[in-house]
Amino acid sequence: MMMATLPERLGLRRVVAAHESELAPLRDGDIVFRGASTILSFLARQFSPRDRTFSHCGILAIEDGKPLVIHAASPDERRFSGRVFADGLTRFMGKSFVWGAFRLKGSWPQQKRVADFAREKLRQNAPFDHAFSLDHDHGFYCSKLVWRAVYVASGIDVVPQKQSWWGHPYISIDDLSLNTHLVRIAGTRVPPIVGV
Repeated sequence: MMMATLPERLGLRRVVAAHESELAPLRDGDIVFRGASTILSFLARQFSPRDRTFSHCGILAIEDGKPLVIHAASPDERRFSGRVFADGLTRFMGKSFVWGAFRLKGSWPQQKRVADFAREKLRQNAPFDHAFSLDHDHGFYCSKLVWRAVYVASGIDVVPQKQSWWGHPYISIDDLSLNTHLVRIAGTRVPPIVGV
């Protein structure tokens, strides 16, 4: 007997493509989150102590009218080295069963600077930060890229109390998705997933 996956237990289906009406409000600098049922997604969610709905995040950049998500990803089957990448929104969603789009509360120039920071790191071919260090900007993991972009754009450290793993501070995905400096503008509505 096969055990149901988490999304199946929650009655969720894979996000193939969001409805156009949901994508209409998205713009440069929005923060996009996804949750999938892969083993890597499961592992990533374990570092979010309060809400394990999402397993990855990135920054939306509109290029020639098309939504791209700039995100930091570790090496996988299609990438031989981890770094900051840009994927179309549909590809970014991949095998996701839940997604959300959030926007920095603030002025349009601040929101645009979030996307500009991500574009710059993409141009620099910034590597993946395997050390998960907040002490430098030489490399990024997904939530560190978003956190740093928001900090540079707004001048506000939106995560003043960092998570810690064995005394090592890091930015969790739920530090961002539950952040009061961000407002949810689109996505799948599900209750928070805790303890999975």
